[in-house]
Amino acid sequence: GCPYNCSGHGQCVELACECDLQHRGAGCELSNFEVAIGIMHQATISLHGWNYYTWPQSAGQEWEVVIQSIGGPEDDPDLYLGWNRLPSLVSADAWDRQSPAVRRAI
Repeated sequence: GCPYNCSGHGQCVELACECDLQHRGAGCELSNFEVAIGIMHQATISLHGWNYYTWPQSAGQEWEVVIQSIGGPEDDPDLYLGWNRLPSLVSADAWDRQSPAVRRAI
Protein backbone atom coordinates (compact mmCIF):
# COMPACT_ATOMS: atom_id res chain seq x y z
CA GLY A 1 0.00 0.00 0.00
CA CYS A 2 0.86 3.67 0.06
CA PRO A 3 2.84 5.38 2.84
CA TYR A 4 0.61 6.26 5.81
CA ASN A 5 -2.38 5.28 3.67
CA CYS A 6 -1.98 8.78 2.17
CA SER A 7 -2.90 10.23 5.61
CA GLY A 8 -6.49 10.61 4.46
CA HIS A 9 -5.39 13.48 2.20
CA GLY A 10 -5.03 11.78 -1.15
CA GLN A 11 -5.55 8.66 -3.19
CA CYS A 12 -3.27 5.67 -3.58
CA VAL A 13 -2.54 5.09 -7.28
CA GLU A 14 -0.08 2.35 -8.25
CA LEU A 15 1.51 2.35 -4.77
CA ALA A 16 2.10 6.13 -4.78
CA CYS A 17 0.00 8.85 -3.17
CA GLU A 18 -1.66 11.50 -5.29
CA CYS A 19 -2.20 14.20 -2.68
CA ASP A 20 -5.01 16.74 -2.60
CA LEU A 21 -4.00 20.36 -3.27
CA GLN A 22 -3.53 21.22 0.41
CA HIS A 23 -1.04 18.41 1.18
CA ARG A 24 2.28 17.03 0.00
CA GLY A 25 4.84 14.40 0.97
CA ALA A 26 5.22 10.72 0.17
CA GLY A 27 2.22 9.97 2.40
CA CYS A 28 0.43 13.34 1.98
CA GLU A 29 1.44 14.05 5.58
CA LEU A 30 2.64 17.64 5.06
CA SER A 31 0.34 20.60 4.64
CA ASN A 32 1.02 22.99 1.78
CA PHE A 33 0.11 26.06 3.75
CA GLU A 34 1.09 28.02 6.79
CA VAL A 35 -1.60 28.45 9.43
CA ALA A 36 -2.52 32.10 9.90
CA ILE A 37 -2.26 33.21 13.52
CA GLY A 38 -5.63 34.09 15.06
CA ILE A 39 -7.61 32.40 12.29
CA MET A 40 -9.42 29.13 13.00
CA HIS A 41 -8.40 26.25 10.76
CA GLN A 42 -10.70 23.25 10.43
CA ALA A 43 -9.37 19.89 9.30
CA THR A 44 -10.25 16.23 9.19
CA ILE A 45 -7.78 13.64 10.40
CA SER A 46 -8.13 9.99 9.45
CA LEU A 47 -8.07 7.34 12.19
CA HIS A 48 -4.46 7.03 13.41
CA GLY A 49 -3.52 9.72 10.88
CA TRP A 50 -1.38 12.81 11.24
CA ASN A 51 -1.84 16.39 10.06
CA TYR A 52 1.19 18.68 10.03
CA TYR A 53 0.95 22.47 10.21
CA THR A 54 3.51 25.26 10.28
CA TRP A 55 3.24 28.82 11.53
CA PRO A 56 5.66 31.71 11.88
CA GLN A 57 7.25 32.25 15.24
CA SER A 58 9.45 35.04 16.45
CA ALA A 59 11.86 34.79 19.37
CA GLY A 60 10.16 35.42 22.68
CA GLN A 61 6.62 34.93 21.39
CA GLU A 62 4.24 32.59 23.15
CA TRP A 63 1.48 30.74 21.32
CA GLU A 64 -1.54 28.75 22.33
CA VAL A 65 -2.59 25.90 20.07
CA VAL A 66 -6.13 24.64 20.58
CA ILE A 67 -7.35 21.35 19.18
CA GLN A 68 -10.94 20.32 19.68
CA SER A 69 -12.71 17.16 18.63
CA ILE A 70 -16.22 17.55 17.26
CA GLY A 71 -16.81 13.80 17.31
CA GLY A 72 -17.64 11.43 20.11
CA PRO A 73 -15.45 10.14 22.93
CA GLU A 74 -13.67 7.78 20.53
CA ASP A 75 -12.39 10.83 18.61
CA ASP A 76 -9.45 11.86 20.77
CA PRO A 77 -6.98 14.23 19.07
CA ASP A 78 -3.45 14.37 20.41
CA LEU A 79 -0.98 17.19 19.90
CA TYR A 80 2.74 16.70 19.20
CA LEU A 81 4.97 19.72 18.60
CA GLY A 82 8.37 19.93 16.98
CA TRP A 83 10.44 23.07 16.61
CA ASN A 84 12.09 23.19 13.18
CA ARG A 85 11.36 19.49 12.60
CA LEU A 86 8.45 17.10 12.22
CA PRO A 87 7.37 15.49 15.50
CA SER A 88 6.61 11.80 15.94
CA LEU A 89 5.21 9.57 18.68
CA VAL A 90 8.73 8.95 19.99
CA SER A 91 10.36 12.30 19.21
CA ALA A 92 8.60 15.58 20.00
CA ASP A 93 9.56 18.79 21.77
CA ALA A 94 6.18 18.96 23.51
CA TRP A 95 2.99 16.95 23.52
CA ASP A 96 -0.46 16.83 25.06
CA ARG A 97 -2.71 13.80 25.01
CA GLN A 98 -5.69 15.14 26.95
CA SER A 99 -9.24 14.41 25.91
CA PRO A 100 -11.52 15.58 24.33
CA ALA A 101 -10.14 19.09 23.85
CA VAL A 102 -6.44 19.76 23.81
CA ARG A 103 -4.86 23.07 24.73
CA ARG A 104 -1.14 23.54 24.76
CA ALA A 105 0.79 26.75 25.34
CA ILE A 106 3.96 26.96 23.30
